[in-house]
Amino acid sequence: MVEYTDRKSRQKYIAEKFGNYLRGSVLNIGGGGDKALLNYCQPNEYIELDMCGEPDLLIDLDKEYPLPIEDNRYNTIICTEVLEHLDEFHRVFEELLRISSSNIIISL
Repeated sequence: MVEYTDRKSRQKYIAEKFGNYLRGSVLNIGGGGDKALLNYCQPNEYIELDMCGEPDLLIDLDKEYPLPIEDNRYNTIICTEVLEHLDEFHRVFEELLRISSSNIIISL
């Protein structure tokens, strides 16, 4: 079992375990807006989406549907500790499938 104590240690773990998937375009959902993941990897393109703070995309996943993102837009989507907080998580999961071209990293 993996244990992280905070958002920053979670981002470090993701980079260490999934670094091969973090080289192209990456969308980090629930990243917090501080871009902590970039301390551990350098993708070609990196965007954070969250419902608060100062992310690149400020979106409430329970309210905005469909997401204003084109199909197959990101090579990898990271969505950690987010889906379990949503009322319509199945609908959001389908959106993740739509906007990912290759990989989705999910943790609940």
